[in-house]
Amino acid sequence: MGVDYSGNYGVGVQVEFDNLYNVIAEKYEVDTDDAEEYALEYLDELLEGTNYNYFEVGDGNYSGQQNEVYIEINDVFKDGYDIREKVTNLIKFCEDNGLTMIGEVDVVGGLEIY
Repeated sequence: MGVDYSGNYGVGVQVEFDNLYNVIAEKYEVDTDDAEEYALEYLDELLEGTNYNYFEVGDGNYSGQQNEVYIEINDVFKDGYDIREKVTNLIKFCEDNGLTMIGEVDVVGGLEIY
């Protein structure tokens, strides 16, 4: 038996969805208890057309637990190494969209095992 995985990394922040479940439940017309399964779909739509991507880290596909979810800045060093404005914009984006940040913006990453 083999294990497949993808390595993910970037400059970004871990986010949690607990406070978004009511918004997701209303948007997808599901019970709040069922909103968790729509969280990544919601994040796909939220990040479409922005300077951000998300990735997952963890073994949730095996354990049944929720993977950690991170939002990363696309092409973070495209315009040079001073990324303070991009970090500030990511924090504002999270606040404006009700995404609860876990920790601070930093170098993030890990393996998603599936």
